Amino acid sequence: MTFPTAILLILPVLAQAYSAGPIDGVSGAPGELNCTECHISHPLNSGDGSLSLSGPLSWVPGETYLLTVTLQDPGQQRWGFEASQVGLGSFSIVDPVRTQWSTFEGREYVKHTIDGTSPRLFDGPSEWSFNWTAPEDPELGTITLYAAGNASDYSEDPFGDYIYTTSLAIPVQLPPPAAVADLSIQYSAGLVTLDWSLAAGATSYRVLHGSSPDALLPVDEVAAPPVSYTVSVHTGIYRIVAIN
Repeated sequence: MTFPTAILLILPVLAQAYSAGPIDGVSGAPGELNCTECHISHPLNSGDGSLSLSGPLSWVPGETYLLTVTLQDPGQQRWGFEASQVGLGSFSIVDPVRTQWSTFEGREYVKHTIDGTSPRLFDGPSEWSFNWTAPEDPELGTITLYAAGNASDYSEDPFGDYIYTTSLAIPVQLPPPAAVADLSIQYSAGLVTLDWSLAAGATSYRVLHGSSPDALLPVDEVAAPPVSYTVSVHTGIYRIVAIN
């Protein structure tokens, strides 16, 4: 007879704790759990709602960007989220009333506060915004950030809620490569051979050719010099453009 009484006492405590912000490590990122560990009524991403994480189209080392999590679900009335930067870059708060920052095992998290749950906001959407500062190492390439959202029925218990996950992949924006230097052009026996010094930051090179500087058209893209072309007429202008 005492066991059901214990259950009734525990559930409100859990509901109040998660209204103040979820535990760390449930953003749905690789190696993490998601909020269905506690909100067990429905499978992950099975509701009629949606969760999105929006931000920059690309990142530059050390730059700061505004991210926004948007959650909606017809019929639900209270909202929560958690976002993870998976140990890459750092988060900072722009709205301390609706969002809060935490850290766990080398990862930073942004999540809702009690005020940020927007109780009685029927259907949504509910939005939360915060800053992400990109890391300094461009070799990290594309960075993926993760978020989980809870569209709650406002029942003050972990049942009847729909959990969603999403992610945002942001490619690195590399600085422009150095200009090509020391271009040499040799013509012999119907072959034009182009050679130049490697340009810092270049991943490939675009070969342009035309009759005048204002009429150059791309004719090839190569990984490295030198390159040779069989030509019937060796007149004209060549230009090499470094790209990445």
